[in-house]
Amino acid sequence: MADTKSTFYNLLLTRTIPDENLAEITDFAYLIFIRQPGTKRATYAIAQANIPTATLVVIEAEISAGSFPDYQLQIRHVKDNNENLIYSSYVKFILPKNYNQNKAGTTVKGTSPTVPVQFILVNPVIWEMSTNNSFNKTFNDKRYNALEILELYTKEIIKKYSSSSQRLTWNKICDLTTKNKTLYDQVIIPSTITELQVPEYIIGAYKIFSTPSLWLFDNFNFSIKEIENSKATGKIPIIGLLLNFYNALECFEKYDISKDADIKQFTTLLKIIPYNDTLSVLSKPNAVVNFKNTTNMTQVTRLFGNLPKVTLSDNTKETQSQRVASLEIEYTDNLEEAETRIVDCVNLMQKQINQIEIYETINTSPEWLQFGYLYNLERDKKTGDNLNRYIHTPLSIFNIFLRQEQTIGKMEHIIKYAMLRLNDKNVAGSGEWVCDKSEQANGSCNKTDCPHYKNHEKLPQQCPNDKDISCPFNKFAHAKCK
Repeated sequence: MADTKSTFYNLLLTRTIPDENLAEITDFAYLIFIRQPGTKRATYAIAQANIPTATLVVIEAEISAGSFPDYQLQIRHVKDNNENLIYSSYVKFILPKNYNQNKAGTTVKGTSPTVPVQFILVNPVIWEMSTNNSFNKTFNDKRYNALEILELYTKEIIKKYSSSSQRLTWNKICDLTTKNKTLYDQVIIPSTITELQVPEYIIGAYKIFSTPSLWLFDNFNFSIKEIENSKATGKIPIIGLLLNFYNALECFEKYDISKDADIKQFTTLLKIIPYNDTLSVLSKPNAVVNFKNTTNMTQVTRLFGNLPKVTLSDNTKETQSQRVASLEIEYTDNLEEAETRIVDCVNLMQKQINQIEIYETINTSPEWLQFGYLYNLERDKKTGDNLNRYIHTPLSIFNIFLRQEQTIGKMEHIIKYAMLRLNDKNVAGSGEWVCDKSEQANGSCNKTDCPHYKNHEKLPQQCPNDKDISCPFNKFAHAKCK
């Protein structure tokens, strides 16, 4: 178990250009990194700290003059009196729009040594990307599909913004077999779209994959592969993450938390959100789908699924003679891709995603939970044993540094996160478990007399590492996954 008294984090906010007249900011109440691909374009932090009065006066003056001051944020992990710099990043110091209203009654000028202030911290590269215009290209050498267009964009951004003080990279975590194959001679992006918004625009307008994708510029990502050369300095690169959850069970890397007793002990399931097609938009078995090409203004009608059935008073079902439901689908690429999107989206929503679960883990490090990984959070309700079912992947992550027992300078770390719980193919339904006949003690078995089949729900829900498991029944020695 983690000793929370001897393990804590120190936060330090200093001017990028040192100024002896301006005190450092060290007395934080909280610092929260918000990482929400799809709803936020980039990671940013919100914080509250007691800021030295003289420092705050200068900050206010700079912002009033139209300049957001540059700071350096450092986070150190302290364990048994040994310090380790785990994070170092330049940030823009931004006061929220309602700052003047919130500080009513608070005197900045005066004898008070510090003033409690809420503020926002944004990476300066992210800030600059949010102010620069869009990425427009005409291709003379060849035609490109949507994923290749995004790759061209990332190469240009990496070349433009990477420096000795800030490294940029990108990573696509997806099933590449579902990428859109439509080729384009040029990509036209409205002039109102900033560099920061381009990935989101390409995903929405050019449909990179057959199912929805998410994008995030993440600068609080401790993925081992990405920070291997940065651990000593704590400089975490900005990672452009492209996430697509279709076939995630096959495409995402597994991360084993079963041996981490702290994660097990300090993790709590806060809320379950059912993932249902409440309006039956994607689950109409009798859909008449009208595909409208908005480029050449053509329209094609397709039928999906079987004719509808209704339940009669005697509980029997009768097939109807007409289809009554319909969908309107607009597309700009081609009909084949549009049809594939319908089929794959229905598959993703109905068969692959189970529900959304909200978790909290306290007294933990910020390193283990990252996007694009599968986690084995599932535990046996009675024994608490890990079931080795890698069916959870993060949808959003809040890394929260909170003052430890009101002690100045000592922060604890908490993670609140939303997980997609995926449907486990190995635990689909009755009969997923069968006997391995070579291991039977007494001849053959079948579904009518096999205790493994009859009691499949009492067996562990997944074979660890696809190997044999010990059978809880006496008749046979072992059971195997089908």
